[in-house]
Amino acid sequence: MQGYQEKAYLEMGNVPTVTIYNTNANLESGPLALWIVSTKSPYYHTAEVYEPQRLERNLKIAPYPITILSARPFTVNAKHSDDGNAVFARTVGFDAIDRDSEDNCYPAMDKDFGDYFGGFSLAINGPLLTIHFDTDKYPNSQVKISASPSYNYDQTLKGPLFVSSPGFVCGSASSSEVFRSRELATGNYREMLINFDMDVVSDEDHPVRIFDPNSNVGFG
Repeated sequence: MQGYQEKAYLEMGNVPTVTIYNTNANLESGPLALWIVSTKSPYYHTAEVYEPQRLERNLKIAPYPITILSARPFTVNAKHSDDGNAVFARTVGFDAIDRDSEDNCYPAMDKDFGDYFGGFSLAINGPLLTIHFDTDKYPNSQVKISASPSYNYDQTLKGPLFVSSPGFVCGSASSSEVFRSRELATGNYREMLINFDMDVVSDEDHPVRIFDPNSNVGFG
């Protein structure tokens, strides 16, 4: 383990099984999320990997993906700055973050903030999140990231927002992966209800309408 909860890489050879021993006093234990990637994966040994508890990444350039791994739901925060920035994020590891990845996973965020980075807060009800900042377009942009092992059901639409069912991973048409854990936030409901109020500044010549492409129902 390195500073700010950053993880070191543990490389194993071609072994048929992996055994994990509990060496804690009195065999104390907690939930465990195990993530295994090939050494041939993109960004292997260059991506930053963290767990959310006490994550405080200092303000600096992020030239490679940042992956956060957790057995519990967590929230990631990126502080606003006067630097321009663009963010692409998926609920996957760094091995599937590229836009042209064959997994074609669903993005949790895909936003170019322009010349002013407004920051964001993403609540993730699953085990993985990888964030990639566009340093090709904004090479001097620095980011400060923090996280906590918590999940808030009260979300705001003032910034980027991602909502998923518990254990959501990837989400592509070819993926049936779901991370299952009693630690995930399920509440007392089988469905998640999202309520929001919106004040829209528009006129009759420029109406704003909300449309659900799945049900063909329009609002407003």
